[in-house]
Amino acid sequence: LTRRFHKQEEFAAGYAPLYAHLFGTLAHWFDGGPGDPIVDWLMAAGNGRAAFDVPLLLVAALHRDVLMGVPEAAALARFYPTVGGSADWQSPAFAGTLREAILVRRDALTPFIQTATVQTNETGRGLAWVLPLLFTGWEAVHLVDLGASAGLNLVADQRAFRLLDENEQIIADLGLGTPPQFQTICQFGPQSSVISPQSFPHILSRTGCDIAPFRLETAVDE
Repeated sequence: LTRRFHKQEEFAAGYAPLYAHLFGTLAHWFDGGPGDPIVDWLMAAGNGRAAFDVPLLLVAALHRDVLMGVPEAAALARFYPTVGGSADWQSPAFAGTLREAILVRRDALTPFIQTATVQTNETGRGLAWVLPLLFTGWEAVHLVDLGASAGLNLVADQRAFRLLDENEQIIADLGLGTPPQFQTICQFGPQSSVISPQSFPHILSRTGCDIAPFRLETAVDE
């Protein structure tokens, strides 16, 4: 687990600074070895789960508490922009607040860590189907996503993708969202076609297939 927390810290660095710091704080606690109550608890709670899953499940469970407005997570929520938090997560107070939130919620976090499914939804990858559709000439399409998880990429056309050339000049804005959420630098050859967002086909249906679909059946799921 120590190695996995460090690896997640490295992975998140540069694009998710709060999460990089969160993973790094947990990794530092694990560096100290057994005897830390959080280390001992998470080793027991994650017993039987893949080491890759446990760090992701812990931070997902904490974010769920923050989004649900769990009172015991209120202090931690001050550091999460997703709920309007603006506290400095680089301050010394962050580690203590994180530790307190985990310790007071560990009994509630345990079932989630033991049973939840890790689902990664990198919504920027929706460009991989949005862009090619512009060149098909099709008037309408049915979308089918194999491994859809929560289905976020089935609605990638509702987001905002900005394409830039190698000089970072705007080539095109794709999608219905505003403002631009993803910027991609493109390299074009001499025979490249002109990108026309107006040529996007009408979407007739969206179907997601997954071995563990996220159904949003309860208030907790939401």
